[in-house]
Amino acid sequence: TLHFVFQCSCCKLIVADSFALVSVDKLLRGLVLLGTSPEKISVSNQIRLSEEIGSHDFGCTYHEISCFNCNASLGRTYLATRAELGHLRGYYIFHVASLDCYHLEKKEQDSKTMEMLLESIPELTRLPEIVQMQRKIKGLVNHLEKLLVSREENEKEKSSEKRKRS
Repeated sequence: TLHFVFQCSCCKLIVADSFALVSVDKLLRGLVLLGTSPEKISVSNQIRLSEEIGSHDFGCTYHEISCFNCNASLGRTYLATRAELGHLRGYYIFHVASLDCYHLEKKEQDSKTMEMLLESIPELTRLPEIVQMQRKIKGLVNHLEKLLVSREENEKEKSSEKRKRS
């Protein structure tokens, strides 16, 4: 297993590690991560629109991700995308060019490590399916929570009625 930490290329703050790595997006030249520590990055409140004609994410809206320490731009988290990029919504997309990669087992860092990582990790073609399953599970959990609340309320009503009769 490959274990890496990802550092801001400007100030060397560790912003994520390979345990959160979900996939790579070679067209965006980005690492797709589940998350990172909130004290390591800042997510802007401003909603931005990707307006670079011909870019893979043209027309998508996003929040910019910055290094908490030096405010360097690190990537994006998408809000609205075209259908073919919908699987990226809700994830952190870190731009390869904004990160340094440190290989923990080899205890080394070099410019080739990130390129090797980008090429060696397959793009996760099942990510859209996983996201869809995740949404279904969230829906089921919400439904179960509502059922439990409803049942608890019914139990309280029954208990209250029994006390009134006594």
